[in-house]
Amino acid sequence: MAKVDTVVVIDDAIIASEAGKMSDYASVGELPFVKKVILSYAAKFIIQVQKNLIKANKTDTGRLETEIQQGDLIKADGSYLIDIGYLKTSEAAKYYDLVNKGVKGFYSGSPNSPYSFKSAYPSMNGPMVTAIQKWVKRNALAQRKETQKFNLSGLQKKRKSVAQLNTGRTTAYLIARKIKQRGLPKTGFFDNAIDEVFNEQFYAKMAKAVGGDVRVYIKQATSLINDENK
Repeated sequence: MAKVDTVVVIDDAIIASEAGKMSDYASVGELPFVKKVILSYAAKFIIQVQKNLIKANKTDTGRLETEIQQGDLIKADGSYLIDIGYLKTSEAAKYYDLVNKGVKGFYSGSPNSPYSFKSAYPSMNGPMVTAIQKWVKRNALAQRKETQKFNLSGLQKKRKSVAQLNTGRTTAYLIARKIKQRGLPKTGFFDNAIDEVFNEQFYAKMAKAVGGDVRVYIKQATSLINDENK
């Protein structure tokens, strides 16, 4: 039987650049069950990303959870294509891969990350210190609104700890300096979701649906590090 390539593209840049071209591709009405399986697993992937973020206690503004999305399922040259990720124009696209892969500190931390801080000290008036000061204030405010006292989640415990900090700029600077020197730990919230969802079960279902071998290609665009860290 004919081989059908299932192409799953996870790429924030592709979602943006291909959006205007989707009308050029043929309809995918020929294999409705295949379409159903792919769309189902795309949705599972998004849910798994969100679960991984919660497990890693990386919920803050909520952008990483809410801005991930999937595009339309399209067919081109016998292959199926679906975009899953962050729009290039979204705020989350600017930093999701830093949270995902981590950032190597100037002195230590996340040695296998493609990203690294190029200096050990932030600028007191720079964007990094400003962002961290806002983060401290957000968590302090969230903690003040918290009514739960027992069986706290990891995020609730972190907010409780952060709420005890001074919200001034000096505190933010000290946190930023520590991050620059020690880096940001890898969470793998995005990469791990790929392995957790597009696994043997997925391949088995697709092979059964199309009556032949299936190949999945996963492309992932890289994100830029903050201008301060270049």
